[in-house]
Amino acid sequence: MEIKFNLDLDDFYIDEDRSLKDEIKNKIVNMAVEKLYQKIENNYEDQVSDIIKNKIESLVENTFKDFTEKTVIVTDKYGSKKDEGTVEELIKKRFDKWLLDGVDNDGRIVNYNPSYTRIEYLIESQLNKHSQRFVSDAVGAIASKLEKTLSEDLRDAIGKKIADKIGLNKLLPKMIR
Repeated sequence: MEIKFNLDLDDFYIDEDRSLKDEIKNKIVNMAVEKLYQKIENNYEDQVSDIIKNKIESLVENTFKDFTEKTVIVTDKYGSKKDEGTVEELIKKRFDKWLLDGVDNDGRIVNYNPSYTRIEYLIESQLNKHSQRFVSDAVGAIASKLEKTLSEDLRDAIGKKIADKIGLNKLLPKMIR
């Protein structure tokens, strides 16, 4: 036996103004729109992010380039011209001067009879620091090995002397039999 019946959704109402058919239709449409929106958002989010990133990088690069290529006049506190050039050239000059400043044995700037230039001082101080660490590590390792070897040799020598004194060499063969 087979029973068939048709269900007309127009006859079912959620309240006076809304039918079940309209609610189901709205729900399906809303779900489809949401799925499409998510798909579009996922597809274009990376592209938009890359475009924005490239624009920002380009803007920063151009702004920095414009700034460093701008000609600047450096004056003293009275307004007298001391130097002129692009920002990049002035930075290079200032850095070169800083590296070549005369310093004493502690790295402090001195105007009379400097021991080193700053670059020489920096290189020498780093070499000294690393070589001292290397030497102290090597000396520590050698001392540790030497102490271990000497203590083992000393222990063996003392043990042999004691064995000879108590006559262990004569007793052992008798004990083994």
